[in-house]
Amino acid sequence: REVASQALGQVCLLRVAARAVAGLLSTLSLDLLGVKGMFPSLVVLPIWIIVALVWPIVETLHALQTKSSERKVWLFYWLCYAAGTWLLYYFEWLIKIPFLILGFYMDIYYEAQIAVVFYLVFPKTRGIFLLQEHLESNASAIGVAASEKMKDMALVVRERLVDLNKRLH
Repeated sequence: REVASQALGQVCLLRVAARAVAGLLSTLSLDLLGVKGMFPSLVVLPIWIIVALVWPIVETLHALQTKSSERKVWLFYWLCYAAGTWLLYYFEWLIKIPFLILGFYMDIYYEAQIAVVFYLVFPKTRGIFLLQEHLESNASAIGVAASEKMKDMALVVRERLVDLNKRLH
C-alpha cells in the first residue's frame, strides 16, 4: 500500500487527468500484491475513468456548446476535482484510516471513491449541484468561520515565534 501511495504522489497537480489515471493504475499494483477489493481492479479502473473523467468531460463540453447555465456547475466540478486530487495527494493516509480498519473485512476504498463521484455527476442525483448550492448559500458563514480560525491560528503562531525569539536571544 505504501508503494501505491508513493506512486500516487509522483504526479503533478496541474495534470489532474494524469493523476487520476495514475491513481487507478496503482490499484492494479495493489491487486498484483495480493490486496483484493470488492471488485477487481480491471473493473474499477474503467469505471473510475468513465465516471470521474469521461462523463464530466462530455457534460462540460455539452454545457459549453449550448452556452447553458450549467457551465458554472461543471467548472465547479473541475475545481472540486483538482481540490480533491490535492487533498488526496497530501492527506490520503488520513482518509484511508477508516478504510484500513474496514479492510480487515473488505477493501472498499476505491469503490467508495467511485460512489462519491457517481453521486456527484449522476443526472438523477446531481450532487455537484447540491454541493454548489450549499456552498453558495453558506459562503458568508463559512468565510467568517474560516477567517476567525485563521486569526486564532495566526495569534498562536505569533506567540510561539515571540517565545522562540526570546529563548534564542
